[in-house]
Amino acid sequence: MAKPRRVTKSEAVTTAEVNGASTDEINAIEDGKIFDYITGKPVAENDKERVRQRIARALFHEYGISVDDMEPDFKVKVDGANKKIDIAIFEPGSEHTPKNVRRLVVCQKELKLGDRGAYKMRDHEQAAKDLDVLKAAMAACENCKYGLWTNGLEFFFFRVERTRFDVKFKPIGDWPLSDESIGTRDVASHARLRRADPEMLRTAFRRCHNFIHGNEGMPKDAAFWQFLYLIFAKMHDERQPNDARRFWAGRFEKNGQLIDEQFDPAGQKAIRLRIEPLFAEVKKKYSTVFRGNEEITLSDRALAFMVSELAKYDFARTDVDAKGAAYQEIVGTNLRGDRGQYFTPRGAIKLVVSMLDPKPNERVLDPACGTGGFLTATLAHLAHRLQEENGIQPVPSRRRSFSPFRSGSPTS
Repeated sequence: MAKPRRVTKSEAVTTAEVNGASTDEINAIEDGKIFDYITGKPVAENDKERVRQRIARALFHEYGISVDDMEPDFKVKVDGANKKIDIAIFEPGSEHTPKNVRRLVVCQKELKLGDRGAYKMRDHEQAAKDLDVLKAAMAACENCKYGLWTNGLEFFFFRVERTRFDVKFKPIGDWPLSDESIGTRDVASHARLRRADPEMLRTAFRRCHNFIHGNEGMPKDAAFWQFLYLIFAKMHDERQPNDARRFWAGRFEKNGQLIDEQFDPAGQKAIRLRIEPLFAEVKKKYSTVFRGNEEITLSDRALAFMVSELAKYDFARTDVDAKGAAYQEIVGTNLRGDRGQYFTPRGAIKLVVSMLDPKPNERVLDPACGTGGFLTATLAHLAHRLQEENGIQPVPSRRRSFSPFRSGSPTS
């Protein structure tokens, strides 16, 4: 039996709108095929292709990179042979040639639950062998500035530094957006957050949980609570003025070089010095939720990893369904498998709420709410209804990033 398609009709329409495909082309897709987000054409569905499509969508929705400036399976000459690189990104509006390449992405299939390494996040040294092709391709494209290797769960970002005699690949926590460059963090007021793509937010949540459970050896329940503390801290921080924000991971200068706080012991300690007082404020403000003796017991390395993962997203402006689905990604790991709990599928929740069509003056009771799926779907339903009644257009998916690296001239 052929696998069911994972791209929904609405997703296909979105892709078609971006790429100019017709409705007839959307309806004509075969079983075992999915739409390529970049070209709008059907491609064979497999584990690796699903990772590539997820990344391509994030490049457009989160980083603001036009699909016109992307190309899948771009050939780069490495050691005399042509290597197909999964996604190449070019100088905006330029011809798709190696000279105009600015970023490269290499994808691998995502590990399944139960696979070796599915719960433990590698560092750059542990993954060095897998990164060889990406680095060689980045070196071969003389104007390439950034690279990404991913298997859908692990993300290794690089910045290229070129000298007359050498090419170096510096690990970074994330890419800049399409019209930003990476520099030093000057003042928080210059930083803005970006709205999350649902799949990428879900992945970020899973990465955080895997790091503290798989890398730190922390029991699932303890890992979940540590994760939840940081979610509270993040959302509290978003309510502060820009210049008072502390939930960020930036860079600092060390021996004449810019170093990501996430990858340096001194930078990791600096992150802790910001986050612990922030969490103390959270416990005081939400005294009905916290007893007051809760502590962030993560190592400096784990805390820095999680802050770096979460800091770039604006939870307040991310769709409530996306946050709910991402939250279930973590809660499901801790409750559903080990304790026999079952979460109502998001599609079923949306259908029920749509049929009930709750009104603003009505009350909703869900006595067995679990993670609050029906309650959050009700809020989303009312919000969308209000937008329609007042002719409010949905918020565009592209957002400027809360990036601690903003400065310098625009770059792709």
